Amino acid sequence: MPQINVVTCLAGTALTLRGASPTSRRVTSQVAACANHPQREAIGICVRCRTRVCSECSTKVDGINYCVSCLAGLAVSSHAAARREQAASSGSAYVSAGVYFVVLSALLWVFLQVTLPEGFF
Repeated sequence: MPQINVVTCLAGTALTLRGASPTSRRVTSQVAACANHPQREAIGICVRCRTRVCSECSTKVDGINYCVSCLAGLAVSSHAAARREQAASSGSAYVSAGVYFVVLSALLWVFLQVTLPEGFF
């Protein structure tokens, strides 16, 4: 009568080996499971949190795997960085406009001093 060996892998699926003798080696499957979907095989690891992800949970950005939550965190942080950059650029625009106004006023004053007759004002 053949012996039936049942081996459970990390993903929770059972492998049944029929006809294996007790002296033969047991075959174990080391399949990593997705953190969000334990029934699915993980295809990668998120580079930020080191979580195993399946094909549905993984998003590659520039060839790098991210899980859903880390990708959302990246989106929020990049949005905040864009806002800071926009605020800094608009602040520098105000400073530039102020400097331009001062320089233009000084040039106009010099021009009026040179071209208008003495005692005009």
